[in-house]
Amino acid sequence: MKQDIKFVLFSVIFIGVCVSVWASVFVIKGGQWNQAPVSSFTPVPTVLPEPKAESTASSPISIDIKAEESDFEICMDEEQKKVQGVDYEKGSLLVSFTSSATFQKARAVIESNKLTYQSRENMEEDFKTNHWLGVVVPKKEEIKWICVLKGNTAVKNAILNRTFELHE
Repeated sequence: MKQDIKFVLFSVIFIGVCVSVWASVFVIKGGQWNQAPVSSFTPVPTVLPEPKAESTASSPISIDIKAEESDFEICMDEEQKKVQGVDYEKGSLLVSFTSSATFQKARAVIESNKLTYQSRENMEEDFKTNHWLGVVVPKKEEIKWICVLKGNTAVKNAILNRTFELHE
């Protein structure tokens, strides 16, 4: 009888540990339980390893620095490639927001970055349907602001405000 209780107790503890480990791995690997926003940008700090104790002043320390690019740097590179040869309105972006974002939330995102948006007639009503705003950014900083805005979870996409010529 004592052995049966010990076996049951051991089994319950063993199953509990297995489930805990599985759940932790599932969350770490990006399972559905992980609620962290995927699209946010997080700077990746570069930490240099400490020199080994056996190093002496006469032997130089060699460190292989292969820092990975941050999401922001990758975004900048990708967007730079997309815009080569593209005509666009300098200082202007088109920013679309998630369907759950309200007009007030979109304004807050823009204003929190010390930017402004282009005003137009019936803008708040149009936003309920289209979920986009024309955003004014400093000229020659359009790519930077595309990547900054894409890092916000309320932003669905940010692109250059391209110009088109109509031919007769």
